[in-house]
Amino acid sequence: NGPSRLQLYDNIDISYLSLFSYNSQDESKPIEERQKWANYFTEQSIKIYGEPDAEIVNQIERGEAREIFKEYDPIFAEVKDWLNRKYKNVFSVLDIEDHRTDKLSPDEVYDFFTNGLDAIKHEDKRFSDWKVEMKPGAAVLSCEADEKSIKVGQNRAMMDPKKLKGLFAHEALRHAMTAVNAEELGIESALPQYINTEEGFAKIYELSMTGEFPQLTMDNYSDIGWSLGQIDGQKHTRRELIDRKIQRKINRGQKVTEKTMKAAESSAARVFRGTPGSDEVSGIFTKDISYFEGLVPGLKYIKTRLDAGDQIDEIMAFASAAKFNLYDEQHQKYIKQRIMGKHILNSRLMLSLPKEQTK
Repeated sequence: NGPSRLQLYDNIDISYLSLFSYNSQDESKPIEERQKWANYFTEQSIKIYGEPDAEIVNQIERGEAREIFKEYDPIFAEVKDWLNRKYKNVFSVLDIEDHRTDKLSPDEVYDFFTNGLDAIKHEDKRFSDWKVEMKPGAAVLSCEADEKSIKVGQNRAMMDPKKLKGLFAHEALRHAMTAVNAEELGIESALPQYINTEEGFAKIYELSMTGEFPQLTMDNYSDIGWSLGQIDGQKHTRRELIDRKIQRKINRGQKVTEKTMKAAESSAARVFRGTPGSDEVSGIFTKDISYFEGLVPGLKYIKTRLDAGDQIDEIMAFASAAKFNLYDEQHQKYIKQRIMGKHILNSRLMLSLPKEQTK
C-alpha cells in the first residue's frame, strides 16, 4: 500500500545518508573527496528532513521572532484549556509550580513522571505496559515508543518546576499517546516523514502548558539556516557555530560559564553530526528543524479548523491518531481508512475523524 511504499523510499534515502556519512569520515580519502561526500550528506539530509525557510531565518536574525507567533496566542490558550480539561486528574499530580521554587533533580522528575503515567493508566488501560525508566549516564528526556518507555537521564540538568507539566505533556500526552493510538488502529510503526507533525504538536502541547516563548527552538532553527549560508551566503563550520552561540549569549547580557560553553558545543555537534564538522570537512544535518518546522503548521492547522467551526476535541483527536504527516493527503486518507475500519469495534475512534467523514 501507499505507506509501505513510502517507507521503502524512506529507508533507501536513509541508507544513502549513511553511505555519504561514512565516506566523509574515511580518513584514507583525500580532504577534497571527503568534502564532496559531506556536501552529498547535506543535500541528502535536506531531501529527507527539509531545510529552514530562509525568510523566517532572517526574520529571527533581525529579532522579529515574536511576530511569527502573535496571531497564534489564542490557539495556545485553546490547547491549554483542552489539555487541562482532558487530563485534569493527570495534571493534578504534577501541580507543584505554585509551591515549589527550587529546581527538580532527575530523581524527582522520574518520580513525578511515574506519578503522571500512573494517573494516565488509571483512566486509560491501554497504557498498562508503559513505564518511566532512569537512564544512567545520559541527559535525555525522551519517549521510546518501541520500548513503551519514557526515559529520564540521570545526568539531566535540574528542571524548573514550571516546565514539569509542559514536558510531561510533550513526552507522555503527545509522543506516547500517538504510539498508543496507532497501536489501537493496527499501525505498527510511524509513517514516513512524520517527524515535523509529531515534534510540532509535542511542542505546541509543551508551550501551551508553560506559556514560554520558544526562543531556544527559534535560535537552533536559525543556526541551521546560518550554517547552510541562508543569512550571509556562506556555509559555516561547527567551530564557527559554537562561537556564534556563545556570542549570542554575550549579546543578551548572559554570563558565559563552562556550562554555557559545553551547551554550545553539544548543540553545535547536533547540527554537524554524521560528518567530521571540522574546518576541512563539514556537512550539515538538518533533522533538528523539525521542532520548529512542525510548530507553526500545527498551530495553523488547529486555527484553520477552529475557524471552520470544528471542535477542539475533534481536531486534536485526529491530529493525534497516529504518528503521521498531518499535511500529506495520502497519509490523511490512510489514517481515515484505519479509523473507519475500527470504529465498529470502538465508537470512540469516530471522534478522531474530521466532521465530513462522519456525516
